Amino acid sequence: QLNPNDVQAEHMLASLLADQAEEQSGGHDGGVGGGGIGGGADAGGGGSARGGKAGLSRASPAFVQTLFDDFADTFDNKLASLQYVVPRLLGETARSLAIERGHLFASALDAGCGTGLAGQHLRPVVAGALVGVDLSEKMLLRAAALRVGQNAPGEAAVAASADLHPPGRPVYDKLIASDLLTLERAQLLDGALAGFELITAADVLVYFGELTELLASFSELSTRDGLLVFTCERVDERAAPRGWKLNPSGRFAHSKQYVENSAKLAHWNLIAYREIVPRYEGSTPVEAHLFVFKHE
Repeated sequence: QLNPNDVQAEHMLASLLADQAEEQSGGHDGGVGGGGIGGGADAGGGGSARGGKAGLSRASPAFVQTLFDDFADTFDNKLASLQYVVPRLLGETARSLAIERGHLFASALDAGCGTGLAGQHLRPVVAGALVGVDLSEKMLLRAAALRVGQNAPGEAAVAASADLHPPGRPVYDKLIASDLLTLERAQLLDGALAGFELITAADVLVYFGELTELLASFSELSTRDGLLVFTCERVDERAAPRGWKLNPSGRFAHSKQYVENSAKLAHWNLIAYREIVPRYEGSTPVEAHLFVFKHE
């Protein structure tokens, strides 16, 4: 079991597992590792992998579940110490999109919700069901305990409409322990809903190399004009000819063009983009980007 107070130990484990998989695959064309605790606030069913063999581009769900179960109790505090801002950025983006639409979202999926850091910022702009999915049941237990008006470590309490979301109401309407790639609509949606109007993923993509399958899964869960907002770590195309690479931290980084091309294959059109600094590693800012897509 990992020491929940030792972030570097988790990073080392990621690298060791990646190196082991390299040896098994005969080189640097594949490998499995663990995600970094600073990399994704809410691991939603991926892992990290060193190299490009598609079948080895993510860790086993069982490994990721165990990893984040071990860190559940200290996760929020660790992210606060890294000046992690992705939950707030997702909330601000969702709020701007709701204003542009002229109404709140009828439903939303927080993919890889973890302990619910992003959900607290999404709740005010979701009038109907807010559903969270994560592999880690221990993370979900913490998300289930969240209430409107409650603040997480390093986060200010998020105000919400007293009519729709009175203080003390659970932030999430439904929480499901599942791999994002095996989700089915019936698990998540009430029969009256055609899909989610908003899907968000806070740094979940850092646990995947190839993105096509994940983005296709999101497409299946979206309404026709639904919106998808997510963040991932950024790499220049010249440093990652395939469009993605594994960083020494054990997390994947993706180029803008690769993400956009993969999204198009899954019927997502890019409507907004910005480069961001999601957190710091020591005094070094991490390079990342935030995408907003609209479903065709």
